Amino acid sequence: MIRLILPAQLRALARVGSEVELCIQGQATQRSVLDSLEAQHPALRGLLRDHVSQRRRPLLRFFACQEDLSQEPLDAPLPQAVTSGAEPLIVVAAIAGG
Repeated sequence: MIRLILPAQLRALARVGSEVELCIQGQATQRSVLDSLEAQHPALRGLLRDHVSQRRRPLLRFFACQEDLSQEPLDAPLPQAVTSGAEPLIVVAAIAGG
């Protein structure tokens, strides 16, 4: 079971609490987590990653075990602490303005 923490605006769209639990079949990667999240919460499709390229949106960052995983390949295995449920995968929305 993967524990996922979403920013407030995404929690509101998905109508979930502060933490979402996802069951991942096979190896847990950023891609498999996002696939599962979008399958369970269709309102989030296209908000975390681009429909065509499947790359994460530039203003979203992924953190786990005090590390920024945002630049890791989408198919890289998540840390064991995340896959065991001991640590959550955290999605942070960056703030930009001009």
